[in-house]
Amino acid sequence: MVRYDLATDGRHGGPAVIFARKAVPAGGRDDATDLVIVSGPLGQHGALATAVQLSERHAGPALRIAVCEPEREDDTRSGMASPVLLAAFDAVFVVRRSASVQFVRRLVRALTIPDDTPNWIGCAWGDVRHAVKPACGARLARHGYGTAGRAEAACTAAMAHMERQGACLRDAGSVCVSVTTAGPALPGKEALDVVILLRAAMHPAATIIQSLGCDATLPPGTLDVSVFAFGGDVTGVPVSTHHQENARP
Repeated sequence: MVRYDLATDGRHGGPAVIFARKAVPAGGRDDATDLVIVSGPLGQHGALATAVQLSERHAGPALRIAVCEPEREDDTRSGMASPVLLAAFDAVFVVRRSASVQFVRRLVRALTIPDDTPNWIGCAWGDVRHAVKPACGARLARHGYGTAGRAEAACTAAMAHMERQGACLRDAGSVCVSVTTAGPALPGKEALDVVILLRAAMHPAATIIQSLGCDATLPPGTLDVSVFAFGGDVTGVPVSTHHQENARP
């Protein structure tokens, strides 16, 4: 899993390796580069051209996500992502550059098993790809974060964060959500509470993909909810409940 960070003219260094693992079915491969993230001022012609080239280079089984960073910190308009970018990637987010590193970390934690976290449950990678890829070319993906002492409050804050970007969960074809607690116990009941809240705000046919784990950097007694919504036609989309636990001791 790799990330490319582009300059305005499209120049970049070598891809940064993202140390994470994907939960796979028995007998599945866990060594392929299946997540490619391209970030930078992708509204600029040079960066856009290089982003499209990188996307084409990784076409196939890889899940390709673009993080468009506007040059103005307060500019997160949907127009920052061109139709060309939307068509080239499976999902496109608009994120302030100052928040990009944190965004990528949260996204990777929601989609995969973090390499630095020993206690984590993640969904099978095939489920993630099946939920996200149909959104290609549809509309911008959206995100929201919330941290609180209760699952309801954290999830409500995450949805409010998303709504401030002009997003409506009812239009999402799928949502990937991570629920993280300070530990030591996995947030099982809290994760269920979050799903109930999200389901009430989403189309009945939409897919919810969920990860949960522990993070010792969180203050004791709090939990964190990160929601990533991918747009698309929700008609007939199956609901996924398949989870696989991180098998590391």
